[in-house]
Amino acid sequence: MAESAPDAARRLWLTIVGDSRAPDDIAAGADRLWGGLSALLGRWIGPSGYQALLNRALGIARSEHACLRDLSCVGGEAALVAKTAGKHGAGEIAESMVRVAALLIDLLGRIVGEDMAIHLVNQVAAPSPRENHEHPARGSI
Repeated sequence: MAESAPDAARRLWLTIVGDSRAPDDIAAGADRLWGGLSALLGRWIGPSGYQALLNRALGIARSEHACLRDLSCVGGEAALVAKTAGKHGAGEIAESMVRVAALLIDLLGRIVGEDMAIHLVNQVAAPSPRENHEHPARGSI
């Protein structure tokens, strides 16, 4: 049985952040997640295509998670994510990040197929050969 978009999103989040619920870890993880997805998927579907999918995913997730109201999920907003985690709880932020990622994978899957969407997103957590050569102890995230 193939992996589902929610399962892939949760696994990606856990790869990036682990099971930490510390606001600073959640904020740093969110930056790595969205920066990585933007760079990777932007190469495949273009920056405007990625932004359109992200905006749609955020629109859906905001109706389920009030903590996303002020977040853009574009990366570079770690301070705002940490502040939001202090207000709504780091667990809620983590769940909302997973939900947005799952929706993004699902929307992308409607275009390229779910298996390909999951394959592309999984590359965000995979170590880059270039980076591993330069920094053997670190992956791309």
